[in-house]
Amino acid sequence: FLILIFPFICFGENHLVLEEGKEFYELGLHLSVLEDSSGKMTIDDVQEGNFKKSDKKVLSFGFSDSVIWIKFVVKNNSKMKDWILRINYPDLDHISFFKYRKKWVKTVAGDSISSKLWEMRYKDYIFNIDNLKEETFYLRVKSRGAMTVPLHMMPKSFFKRSKELNDFLFGGFIAILITMFFYNCFIGLVLREAQFFYYVGFILAWANLTLIISGVGRYQFIDSIYFSNEVLVYTVILVLVFLLLFTRSFLEELTPKVEKTFKINLYFLGTFLLLAPFLSLRLNLFFMAIFGVITSGIVLASGFYLFKASRPAKFFMLSFFLLLIGAILKGLSATGLIPSNIFTEESIYFGSAAQLTLLSLALTDKFKVRQEEIIEGKEAISLLLEEVRARLEK
Repeated sequence: FLILIFPFICFGENHLVLEEGKEFYELGLHLSVLEDSSGKMTIDDVQEGNFKKSDKKVLSFGFSDSVIWIKFVVKNNSKMKDWILRINYPDLDHISFFKYRKKWVKTVAGDSISSKLWEMRYKDYIFNIDNLKEETFYLRVKSRGAMTVPLHMMPKSFFKRSKELNDFLFGGFIAILITMFFYNCFIGLVLREAQFFYYVGFILAWANLTLIISGVGRYQFIDSIYFSNEVLVYTVILVLVFLLLFTRSFLEELTPKVEKTFKINLYFLGTFLLLAPFLSLRLNLFFMAIFGVITSGIVLASGFYLFKASRPAKFFMLSFFLLLIGAILKGLSATGLIPSNIFTEESIYFGSAAQLTLLSLALTDKFKVRQEEIIEGKEAISLLLEEVRARLEK
């Protein structure tokens, strides 16, 4: 009996066991957490720390000034010896990963650390674990923004396949953005309509925001701490400004009160844009969230109000519904409420691509309908003039 239960006594139930045939592991329920409110504890100090077992699939601490230490023990029963630890939350500022190799070896990552110091420059934070048998690891996490730490482990071969597929899908998403940008630029120049240029501004700002929050911008284009942090705030403000301008021009049947609401919100966003460089990042993130909720509420309420009476409003609401589905799936995946896979992790980009394509088609359709109405009006006037001429001749 003692022989049977000895492994379970020595190897706690929240420890992770890597089995043969399984290639993807979510670590949330296999972690222990220690909050360091002083921020001064070292890797040697935490050896005697009072770690508490996690009861969440994804660790989330909100906004916190504390340093979070994460401990996990892994036993490898598979034939795969080389593994990857992945954190797919690019907004974390400082991450230190500790593994014992005769002494504690530290590697770092985070959007407030130059990617030249990371183990791998990628959209997610990647740490290598080689020759894994049975081992204890530690993570030290500190961030000015909301602190969410989704941890996954996978063999290097699985990560390589996943990375290639992710790069392919995101490349397709960027291709759609570029296509929509030039398509709407061309139509806008031909028709000389401001709506298309507001939409082009929205596409540009949305593309930049996507590059920042996905981590791809830093991975593929620019290694800049400023780009990953402060530029995020300015980009969100521009997204909201162009969204309001586009919505106001696209939904032409807005009432004077709603028009006034749009203008007031635009004034506040303009003021925020001017003040943002002088505020702390955390305060900027706080105001950014508030304006994001308010602006989204105004835009969706306007579309819903005109849904029955306006054909453009139907296109408008459908496009945002598709984006919302993608965002919900992404959010559920990030919190561990649904399985994390390539579809759920990238669902917001699928929804975004569908939204941008549908809005571009809606813009074109709107002006096609308007041209048809103008032609019909001209034909009606011609018939009326002919009728008047015929009566005069009599």
